Amino acid sequence: MAKHKLFKLGAAAALTVTGVSALTSLKTVRAASFTAIKRVKINYLPGKSLNIWTNYNNGKFMGYRAKDGTIWNVAETAVDKKGNLWYKVGTREWIEARYTVDVDKDASAKAENAKLRPRMPSRINSLT
Repeated sequence: MAKHKLFKLGAAAALTVTGVSALTSLKTVRAASFTAIKRVKINYLPGKSLNIWTNYNNGKFMGYRAKDGTIWNVAETAVDKKGNLWYKVGTREWIEARYTVDVDKDASAKAENAKLRPRMPSRINSLT
């Protein structure tokens, strides 16, 4: 009987510790409060993600990444010591601009191409 109670106590303790560690490992994500100056789309390797850094000069990897194809709001731009352009996408969150495309320019370029593309008739009638 004592072994059974000890087992229950051990199982309860294990679940409590596991549950607490599972909850503490989750990061809460706060919406950044800034006005976006533009929107960019991550244009990295297909299926891969771009590192997010704490700063554009000697920043540290934050532990999470921006997935290829996702769209981000840019709050600020900066140039590092080497001359690389960076975008601030959140509070202390920076990504390298060379791995992005401007969403607004991309959309306007597609619209412009659609206007310039000659329209071919779907069926050519013969004159016989």
